[in-house]
Amino acid sequence: MIIEMSIRRGKRGIAICDNGLYISSDYGKVYMSWLELLLSSISAENGLLRLGKHKFSIWSEEMSVMADLLADIQRLIINGIKSLSKEGC
Repeated sequence: MIIEMSIRRGKRGIAICDNGLYISSDYGKVYMSWLELLLSSISAENGLLRLGKHKFSIWSEEMSVMADLLADIQRLIINGIKSLSKEGC
């Protein structure tokens, strides 16, 4: 799934892939594995989306929505891991 939040030339945005996230912003390009996402804090503040040590300035008013979406993905992965560990007991 590719989410492109800018009206420009499609150079900034996020791609949600089976192996993690690919994010392109004013601060450069970043790949985050699902493990890195699980270990990262997620917030939208002061005009930036923050994922762990990374910061992104690619969305405007949609940043809090994107932070919520990524937090939901993070929770789904954690719940899936918990479910698998219960089945293995």
